[in-house]
Amino acid sequence: MVFWARPRPAPPADRAAPGSAAAPPGDQFTGPRRLAADQARPAPSAPALSEQERLDEARLVEALMSMRRREGTPFVEGTPPAGTEMLRRPAAPAGPAGGGPPADPPADPPTVPFEVRPARPARPAAGTSAGGERPAAAAPRAGADLGLVLDDVRDPFHDWPAPRDRWASPRELAGRLPTLARAHRVLLALLVPALLLRILTVVAYRTAFEFYGDSYAYLKIARTLRPGATRPGGYPLLLALLSPTGELWVVTVVQHLAGIGIGIGVYALLTHRGLPRWLAAVGAAPVLLDAYQVVLEQFVMAETMFSALLVGAVIALTWSRRPSARSCAVAGFLLALATATRTVGVEIGVLAFLYLVARRVGGRRLLAFGGALALSLLAYALWFLSSTGEFALSGSSAPFLYGRVAPIANCARLDLTFEQSLLCSPHPASVRPDPNYYVWSLSSPLVTAGITRSQQDKVFGGFAKKVIADQPGDYARLVAGDLLHYFAPGRWVGTRDWPVGSWQFPAGHRPPTFWHVTMPLQGFSGDIEQRNSPGALGTVLHTYQRVGYLPGPGFAVAALIALGGPLAARRRRAADRSGRLDRWSHTVAPPERPAGADCVLLITVGLMLLLLPAATVCFDYRYALPLLVLFPPAAALGWHQWRGTAPVVARPVSQGPAVADPVIERERTDRTRISPAW
Repeated sequence: MVFWARPRPAPPADRAAPGSAAAPPGDQFTGPRRLAADQARPAPSAPALSEQERLDEARLVEALMSMRRREGTPFVEGTPPAGTEMLRRPAAPAGPAGGGPPADPPADPPTVPFEVRPARPARPAAGTSAGGERPAAAAPRAGADLGLVLDDVRDPFHDWPAPRDRWASPRELAGRLPTLARAHRVLLALLVPALLLRILTVVAYRTAFEFYGDSYAYLKIARTLRPGATRPGGYPLLLALLSPTGELWVVTVVQHLAGIGIGIGVYALLTHRGLPRWLAAVGAAPVLLDAYQVVLEQFVMAETMFSALLVGAVIALTWSRRPSARSCAVAGFLLALATATRTVGVEIGVLAFLYLVARRVGGRRLLAFGGALALSLLAYALWFLSSTGEFALSGSSAPFLYGRVAPIANCARLDLTFEQSLLCSPHPASVRPDPNYYVWSLSSPLVTAGITRSQQDKVFGGFAKKVIADQPGDYARLVAGDLLHYFAPGRWVGTRDWPVGSWQFPAGHRPPTFWHVTMPLQGFSGDIEQRNSPGALGTVLHTYQRVGYLPGPGFAVAALIALGGPLAARRRRAADRSGRLDRWSHTVAPPERPAGADCVLLITVGLMLLLLPAATVCFDYRYALPLLVLFPPAAALGWHQWRGTAPVVARPVSQGPAVADPVIERERTDRTRISPAW
């Protein structure tokens, strides 16, 4: 797209004033009808401008529109002189040799040309009396005194397209498929290998992977519809819906389709926010192609459902400039479902509420979000009460916190009760096992101490709190080390970390050594099912997983771009407001809506998903996978804020001969809106 300016041609001497008896046909109209009447009038050619002049005009148009949308901000020097029109059209081929105006755009341009022009004087509406009298006009919109048509200048990524009188027929939709495929060819280039990767996984590892403990508990809850004390009941509801099929491979297929849908949803959000399609595809690529993500989709576990609900809530909150009350309620409900899937959703709900408060969306929207979240969680707490007798969202987390601090506890320095002293590890500090031993092993002090369930919070929780209070430095180093471990290169684990092999494709030539291939495969009804041998496909997938993932430094770079991009854009906007425009920069004003709050929300949620397990459970690469749907999209938004260009959206410029077809005529005269980019 290029911009240029051309002086408005003076009206012919023989052209009468608008509304007079001698006025040409169509001068009595205004708005869309005026555009239709002007179609037969050829527009004068624009003079040829140099590339630098076009860039200057582009920056000027962006600056004018950006400043005018900010209430009370005056224009800087460089306001175009009276009688100047700013046009935006598809790049036209160069003019004839020796100079001259550029060639006219093609008859059927791929995009609608736009115009920003001084407002025309009001003309009598159609059907006025012979004397030219007309009803009192509505008050002019803000900005009319500046001589600019501002009512058609819209946010490029928050207004829906103009409503249609009828739905497109299947034949029309089929005719648009080639155009959509060409427009979104980068996304299609990602979807093809993503689908192939998932198809190979389903075929090679039919029926499913199961994680001993978690998967068994989810299947049991799905049969009884009674949530457990340690595993929430949200994911088992999905299993219960799919249980009539009697086939676990149906669960994996649904989760693989959800993984594809997550990638498409991220791409749709980013393109809707005005990002270039290639950049939106970059933001969606990790979740589509990461091998560890595909492995988790093959598991009978809650991670894929949690990621899908999280992405849905993010889309509902960040899709519009100011989310509606309905969108806020949908986001609250989805985060409540995410909490019923993984209890960390409670903290995400708090962060989302603070995000809405910071964006000043209003009390009605805050009430809708908070009400939907609270009522949904209340309903789940009542269900949990009917099953366990406790009014809560989950059972006690004290045993997990005890397992986290037991490897570093120095009982000689602690003032412990008798029950708490039974929890001290008998192993020397240098050879103590990992946290999972203290939580799940039958020889762990947690089991041998004989503490009843009603005393867990008092005994286990009290022991853990005393260790943290007496050894804050040791505990902080433990948590910080695991948190930084997620951003380290490669995939490696220590002696106290959960084995990474649990989340890798088993190769056909390797002996099974992890739970998802050694423990019995349990079906919906509790019976044991047979596993397929992966054969050569397993070797291919295992080889791909060695390189097909987003490493830790990639997450770190994404976080830096997400947080640094909006800061750089903010400094540039401050310079633009003071009139210090960068003459030599080819980028113009960033989008009117800054994405800094959105980037902070995504990065903060991602860090929360890493920090809580590091502080209460152990290091496990499984907890880093939701970052694939948070950090890359945030980095794309931050990059676009830093280097992006905000399109100017204004009314269409009428061109070409008059068309009699009413559908085409209506589409010509409809107000132009860019959103979404589908």
